[in-house]
Amino acid sequence: MNIIIMFIVLVMFTGVLSPFQAGINAELNRHLGHPLLAAAFNCLTAGVLLIIVALAVKVPTPTLSAMVKAPWWAWLGGVCGATYVAINLMAAPKLGALLLMTSFIIGTVVTASFIDGFGLVGYEVKPMNWYRILGVFFLGVSVYLTYKGH
Repeated sequence: MNIIIMFIVLVMFTGVLSPFQAGINAELNRHLGHPLLAAAFNCLTAGVLLIIVALAVKVPTPTLSAMVKAPWWAWLGGVCGATYVAINLMAAPKLGALLLMTSFIIGTVVTASFIDGFGLVGYEVKPMNWYRILGVFFLGVSVYLTYKGH
């Protein structure tokens, strides 16, 4: 299988997981009583799982000098993930899975087009073209239609 196709399928799989994650986290929030606690436990369990997997596959420990050389913004991925989890678990019960995910996707795609266009956070520059602009436009239409059907 072509590596690009394989990654597309794997990323689609993470897309399958995303609406489940938001609903699961919203349910945890109902039981714990606060979205920050539910988000914290989500991130904690994810961290523990990743540490176990890293140990199981014997990922080498990075050196301190390698860690210090990383740009400051390279350490913000967890902040992005925690923000995603906290906001989505609060919004999921109000929006429903479809409107939640279409809203998430348009925010992701618009931001990704700027990241690609300017080569931000380590990506190579991939300029906008009419195909990309139309794709973003139609995603925006899908959010509007989903909202109207809500």
